[in-house]
Amino acid sequence: MKQIQIDSNILLCKNTRKSVHHYYSLYGKLDQWNLDTMQELGESKALYGHRTLDFSQLHHFRFKTELKAVMLYWLFEKKLKPISFISNYFNSFRNLLHFLESYPDEEPFSLQESLPVKAETFKRYMRTRMKGAFPLKDFFAVAYRDFHDHIYCTNYYKRFYWNYRDFKTVRPFFSSAYSYSSMNFSSVPSHNRKLFKDYILDLLTSHPLSYSSIYGRYSIIRRYLLFLHEEPAESVPVSTLQNFIAHLKKPDGKITSFNAQINEIRLFYVFLFQRRYIQHIPYIFQASIKGTERPHSFHPLSKVVIQQLFQALPQFPEQLRLMLMILYFTGMRCSECLTLKPHSLTEDHGKYYIHYYQPKMLKEVVNPIPQELYWYLYNYEKKLLETDPQTPLLFPRLPGIGWRSQHFGYTV
Repeated sequence: MKQIQIDSNILLCKNTRKSVHHYYSLYGKLDQWNLDTMQELGESKALYGHRTLDFSQLHHFRFKTELKAVMLYWLFEKKLKPISFISNYFNSFRNLLHFLESYPDEEPFSLQESLPVKAETFKRYMRTRMKGAFPLKDFFAVAYRDFHDHIYCTNYYKRFYWNYRDFKTVRPFFSSAYSYSSMNFSSVPSHNRKLFKDYILDLLTSHPLSYSSIYGRYSIIRRYLLFLHEEPAESVPVSTLQNFIAHLKKPDGKITSFNAQINEIRLFYVFLFQRRYIQHIPYIFQASIKGTERPHSFHPLSKVVIQQLFQALPQFPEQLRLMLMILYFTGMRCSECLTLKPHSLTEDHGKYYIHYYQPKMLKEVVNPIPQELYWYLYNYEKKLLETDPQTPLLFPRLPGIGWRSQHFGYTV
């Protein structure tokens, strides 16, 4: 079978495998690592007296080698903040050493071959040791994933996790208002995983979709493939499809959500048919689509609620106040407001406008705004650029970091 590769021209990620091999040549033979003497770290991650990593207690050479490689990746390539490294990785590593002493195992195990069976035993041990609260619950799972994707694997296509930042084609359509940035294929059985990856790769490279749209399709197809377990998606019987559709029919579920999921599975099979994985589409999905009657309301908020909102506006922080006014006067989507960029304001012969990119329609949009709102935004932007001239966002939650839709709604 021909090995599938992803064209390097559409990838932005660098080859961390070579970097880790370089660092391993410097530190791999040492069992005692002093973080203060690792000059390549730049900003030292040795905080709160944590300065030494001791691998001498690991007796399985293969596992020790792999864990050293993963630790080097976490130290030099994952760009972790010092406090994150200490609390999540350093402390978990020390607890792992205590665990291996308490549960000696004569059989060697390897991150390269599979997730160690003792991963679950370690999680139970940590729950007992830390009384249910500890930083990195799935230490083995994270180590296994990072070792496979960034050290062992030479082909991006075979990685368990794909990150939107690694693809040139989706960057212009990504909204920082969404929290998700990666797609996990590891839990899907290997045969269906290939079909799944081919479908997602086609969406990433051949369709001008926003990342949120691609992630929505990914979530639905992943849920469907997990339902199939080991059953091949291209030869699934009609009865299995009917069982899955019945599984989706929740009494309290929205009809529009149900229809969207059915349609996404149909598009998945259309893709398989077009790529000749299957000879025919196995089910008439349109027959399962429910009819909907959606009366449109021109006033989603009552006048009383709108009046209360405007009366409370002076009590809001300036940033939230301006965002709420933009949403009210322009009707733009929340994610579009949260990703507005500086220099989005325009004045033309006494008329005032705000322009922004609309991911759903894939176009730039210009909306008129009241003069008062224009000058509020103008003065706010002037102060923002004085403090942070390089900011990519008009409304950053933190320097260089945007709001997420859920966080914004919760804060309001």
